[in-house]
Amino acid sequence: MRSTILKLVVVFSFSVSGVGCSIAPLSHGGLELHEATRSGEINIAEKASGLDGGKVGWGRLTPFAIPVAPVYVKGDESADLMNNIKEALVLSGYTANTVLDSVEGNGSPILHALVNKKRYSNYTYFAPLVPTWGGMDVTLSLVRQDGETVWEHNFKGGGFTMNFFDGYNIVSKKSMTKILDKMVIAFSTDDFFRAMNSVELPSISEKITQNNAVVNK
Repeated sequence: MRSTILKLVVVFSFSVSGVGCSIAPLSHGGLELHEATRSGEINIAEKASGLDGGKVGWGRLTPFAIPVAPVYVKGDESADLMNNIKEALVLSGYTANTVLDSVEGNGSPILHALVNKKRYSNYTYFAPLVPTWGGMDVTLSLVRQDGETVWEHNFKGGGFTMNFFDGYNIVSKKSMTKILDKMVIAFSTDDFFRAMNSVELPSISEKITQNNAVVNK
């Protein structure tokens, strides 16, 4: 009985103190270089969609896994995610340029990211053994200035650890590393390279206007 009460006190203190209930700014481990690298410039959006600073999961207590402590990601997670993606692009051989809108893109497609799902949880009842798990689901899209999506791909990555003190950070880094490794492979494909180099062709009216401008010079 005494040991059970002691365990509950320790776990409750652990949960209330907030230890392990926040994730450091999104980062990754070492990425694998794909054998087929590319080259060229690519536009990338400044921030991802689907990340609003809200909670991304729960720390859980009692044998019934009751959620007691919300989990948040520190920093500007939408910008941090794009910076991680930019590193994957650079590793793939590209020069990545951050743009604020389609006008800055100069007619070339812009790479956008949408986070469909992000979820992290732990289970503290068996502390100091604390299983922690979670991951993200991200969709990347290359969108031209006219709004047409010329390339789209979904990426998922997750992680697990029993670390008592740094579980969320370990899981977050594992999941981000898995996602970025998959992105490096995708960025090296012919489909992505062709889509990246597609540009918006001028409409018939624009061509007439351009021709008239030349004639009237």
